[in-house]
Amino acid sequence: MMWMMVGILRIMGTLLLALLGLALFLVLSALFLPVVYRAGGSRSESGDAAGWFQIRWLFGFFRMDYRYPKPGKLTAKILFFPLYDSGKEKILRKKKPQTAAPETAMPDAAPPVPNTPPGPETLRNFRENAGTSLFLYKTRFKVRQFSGNPAKRFRIYARAFLERASQRKIFRRNGPSRKIFLAKKGFPIRAMYAKIKHIPVFLKETKASVEEKAALLRYDRELFRDKETRLLFRRIGHRLFKVLKHIRPRKVRAQIRFGTGSPDTTGYVLGIYGMVSPLLGKHIAITPDFEETVLTGSISAAGHALGWILLLNALKLILDKQLRSFLDNRKTR
Repeated sequence: MMWMMVGILRIMGTLLLALLGLALFLVLSALFLPVVYRAGGSRSESGDAAGWFQIRWLFGFFRMDYRYPKPGKLTAKILFFPLYDSGKEKILRKKKPQTAAPETAMPDAAPPVPNTPPGPETLRNFRENAGTSLFLYKTRFKVRQFSGNPAKRFRIYARAFLERASQRKIFRRNGPSRKIFLAKKGFPIRAMYAKIKHIPVFLKETKASVEEKAALLRYDRELFRDKETRLLFRRIGHRLFKVLKHIRPRKVRAQIRFGTGSPDTTGYVLGIYGMVSPLLGKHIAITPDFEETVLTGSISAAGHALGWILLLNALKLILDKQLRSFLDNRKTR
């Protein structure tokens, strides 16, 4: 019995050590093994452009590719096992059968207006079947009787609206809603008086808002002019420059044929290229065309990034006390 327990504990310990070793290996690989990227593009004489982008990590154990426009998809693989393929998802989406949409109830349509006065039974049936209220039905029937008299029809609609508004208590007798209604329906003097009366309040609120924003701007100006803040931004710029310098492309190759259609402007561009060509390297070749307007060729770039360098610069920024103090001052202003 004791030997069985010892064997079980030995197996559990071995599995635990294997998992810990695998986790430690993945962490160290993420920190010290570079993530390699490659990108490129080309443009033909017919004007067709193409581009591609690749990422490799752990000696190709993890791969990610994107190509445009042919086949125009993103793929991610671990060894030979695909994790994601946008092209397959598009094919499955196209082959997915379209299910018939469920029949939805049509919105209640207005019933036809009859030529004879409706009785109580007819009105009740219309309300239950078509969902139209007795009020709307009666109003439409009255308007139908005076189809040749627009003034009479307008008075019927206005009277019906006021009757419905009083039933639903849209506005009170002397409430603000009634004043607004009367002002909109033909009492411009009251509306003008209400607007003039509101001018002092509007000016007071505007002045308070302007003073508040001016105080915030003064506070921000003093905060950004502070010596410690300027040193903080200098450190942030230094860290960002280090990160960009680290992830910059190390290998750039290009074969470009260009022309602006004008010999003088083409010569100007070629002169600028001649000045910066020592910085670009030997693998970039530009062929000028002094007669045609053309831009064709291909370009590719490759570089890598190490996780520990990115993590180190990020931690130095996050743990900067001056940065946290600056953020706290911005929140509590």
